[in-house]
Amino acid sequence: MALFNTSVPIFYKMRHVINGETHLVSALDVALENNQIRALNLIIKYIVKYQNSFAFHFLFDDIFLDLMDKGIVVAPLLESDIFRHTFEAEDYPLIHTNNEKQLMPYNGSIF
Repeated sequence: MALFNTSVPIFYKMRHVINGETHLVSALDVALENNQIRALNLIIKYIVKYQNSFAFHFLFDDIFLDLMDKGIVVAPLLESDIFRHTFEAEDYPLIHTNNEKQLMPYNGSIF
């Protein structure tokens, strides 16, 4: 994995102030707004290869559903470390005592 290689550029969000309003915009946002499907697929492939870290999930927070609506291939993104994070806490059990699998819908509440 070539994470944070100085020979390759990093995708990030830049702050733009338009009419007094601040907007955070990335190359992904611009490509999505301009319906550049091939560019989006290439950018995502690049980010998964060179920026494969949970630290970059913010690039996709506001646009993930739009990417899926446009038919962008998101499987590599979901299989990467961008949307996966391993918690490293001594108090957190690595193995749960209940091995039973459960499959149930999420209804928007944890209660």
